[in-house]
Amino acid sequence: MTEPKPPLVWICSDDAGNLAAAIALARHLHRAETEVRLLLSAPRDELGQVAAHGCPPADLVESPADSGPAGRALLDRHAPCVLVWFGGLRPALMTALGRRGLPMILVNIALHQLAPRGLGLGARKLRQPLAGFGRILGVDGATGNRLQKLGVPADRITVTGPLKEDADPPGHDPNELTVMAEVVGSPPAWFPSAIVPGEVAQIAAAHKSASRRSHRLLTIVSPRATVDGPDLARRLARSGLRTALRSAEEPPDEEIQALVADCPGEAGLWYRLAPVCFMGGTLSGPDGPAPFAAAAVGSAVLHGPFVQPWQDQYRRLSQAGAARKVRSGSELGVALGELIGPDRPATMAHAGWEEVTQSSLAYHDLTTLIEDTAFVGGIA
Repeated sequence: MTEPKPPLVWICSDDAGNLAAAIALARHLHRAETEVRLLLSAPRDELGQVAAHGCPPADLVESPADSGPAGRALLDRHAPCVLVWFGGLRPALMTALGRRGLPMILVNIALHQLAPRGLGLGARKLRQPLAGFGRILGVDGATGNRLQKLGVPADRITVTGPLKEDADPPGHDPNELTVMAEVVGSPPAWFPSAIVPGEVAQIAAAHKSASRRSHRLLTIVSPRATVDGPDLARRLARSGLRTALRSAEEPPDEEIQALVADCPGEAGLWYRLAPVCFMGGTLSGPDGPAPFAAAAVGSAVLHGPFVQPWQDQYRRLSQAGAARKVRSGSELGVALGELIGPDRPATMAHAGWEEVTQSSLAYHDLTTLIEDTAFVGGIA
């Protein structure tokens, strides 16, 4: 006898601005205790960006057009048990989906998407599609008030603020963190993460520059490819830094200036240990790591100009005061020297943590609502 498949949750991003948030929800559902399958839809020209955002396993389809036949065809082909729609309304599509009895949740709806010219004919055209949503998450109180004027019951409306991409704190071994914190001790440390070969000289120069303010500065540096660890250690030693190699179990004693962290899967450990990090590959190209992982555990972020494909994450951290851009190795040294004091990194780190986690509670509640809907039926 064939076991029944887990229920299928359809997540749709109506535009490019909501794609990262839709994928963030997919990640939350993928990590949830209950198993669901995922159907992710987006405009055709955005589907190619899905992998870059770290989407979990999901079936990908182009978002349907605003028409009843398009909606019914998708339901017949995929049979989702619930729809979570990010963005503005498509009245004909949503009316058809509602008539088929599909439970629907509307997320990130804003005031300008709800009959911005008033509550006349345009508003009447929105009442029927809005009536099909069992829960609507608005971005602010003004949106919530407009929804009620459009006939949506207050108990179906939740004001969450705009849901944005978030990040899980990277994993680490708590026992190893305790051990390394004792080994490293009190010297200030920074963590150039996943650097590429073209940045080695710049990292060494930045260490020497910042050491003028803190002579006991420890540089914990990981190569982009772990197999490059021994070569990185040799190059740093040739630059004049007393260097230890973690894969060789060489401890960072008081005389060590650089620790090459070339064991895989330990970025979360070093982000937690170092109050300042530098995102490798962003200074010489072609790209760098996603910075939200560092910000999620309280590390201030330094980076260069090559931030693809994570430019939105870097932009958000910069606007929050949690990241600083440098354009050269000399600028990196100056910035590091200014940040190794105790106050500035803490301020930047807290700003980054707030920016990264601001939507996490809303995602948790939304995930619970989706699970209840998928397994019980209907939206409570």
